[in-house]
Amino acid sequence: MRHVLELNGYTVLLRVDGVEGVEMYERQRKTIDLVVLDMSMPRMSGGEVLQQLRTANPGLKRCYSMPGT
Repeated sequence: MRHVLELNGYTVLLRVDGVEGVEMYERQRKTIDLVVLDMSMPRMSGGEVLQQLRTANPGLKRCYSMPGT
């Protein structure tokens, strides 16, 4: 997915777990248009991440990913 997005001109920001993802979103939320969220991340589940991100931005555009897809 990352490769396809980059080929189409998107900047992709990756993090290794949900905690880092939330921290990055809080720092860079004005430049982020879409969050692709792995629902089975370490340290914080995808559902927990989504709750925090939607609290910060209820209109957040998001896409979910499951392992193996």
